Amino acid sequence: MKKFFSVILLSAYAILCQRPLASTCYGPEHPCEEYTPSSTIFIGRAISGSQESEGVDIGGNKLKAYSGTVRFKVIVGFNKASAGQVVQVEVPKRCGFSCRCFSFREDEDYLVYSGEVNGGLTIGCCSRTRPLSQAGYDIQFLSRIPYISGASLSGTVTVSFRDQASGNDLTRQAGGTIVRVRLGDKTIETKTNDGGYYNLAGLQPGDYEVEVVPPNGYRAEQLSRKVSLCDKCCGGVSFYLKTEDAAIIKSILARERKPFWESLKRPPVLISLVTLIAASLAVVIMVLLLGSISRGGK
Repeated sequence: MKKFFSVILLSAYAILCQRPLASTCYGPEHPCEEYTPSSTIFIGRAISGSQESEGVDIGGNKLKAYSGTVRFKVIVGFNKASAGQVVQVEVPKRCGFSCRCFSFREDEDYLVYSGEVNGGLTIGCCSRTRPLSQAGYDIQFLSRIPYISGASLSGTVTVSFRDQASGNDLTRQAGGTIVRVRLGDKTIETKTNDGGYYNLAGLQPGDYEVEVVPPNGYRAEQLSRKVSLCDKCCGGVSFYLKTEDAAIIKSILARERKPFWESLKRPPVLISLVTLIAASLAVVIMVLLLGSISRGGK
């Protein structure tokens, strides 16, 4: 019986963590923000690790994953790494209380961002390190690096407020907010997207003043900040707004209250439902098989 439940747990783990990452979050929204502080970036495949774990997927195929100190064979190097080279990277054991899928499957390729710490390479808890199948946006950016001229700047604008109905303090992304960037007498203006994110590329290197323009009914904790940008470097400047306007808060919350069937159309929800159904079917099949084996042995 213990062996049966062990198989169930391994199968569930394999289903839920079949795209294991080295961190509990996806890190910066733009790869430029990860590129600048990273000392070594590459596409590679894990070949060994100081810790190994095994399991099976829903098809009964064996899985092996590495964690701890992981050795990668580089396929493509973007920064201080070349094809064929073996790179050793330290993977954090725990980053908060989220899913602990801190491992790399031996049969999958990954885009790895690593930084130098005490003479060795380490992957940060909040990193854009991810399976290659999910790194298309990053690969496009990294491939353009040799041809990029100038600097880039990106960041987010968020707004915090209190929901009077629940009494909870909430934070949301402030889409459509104006951000101005000044260098001397030159000013560039942009707006955040629906996710509260902005990005400017091809900027002249120099010392910039970045200013947020709060919409009516909002106030900023800090209206402007300064940042120095170098050629092919990128900087990040984010701003935090607050509002106590009841009409604005009501409007923000109203946009989030959609019918239940609308939420089911979102890919993350569909993926979660499919995963739950697959895991449930695996459990049912194994229970039926166990019962069949037990009856056959009598």
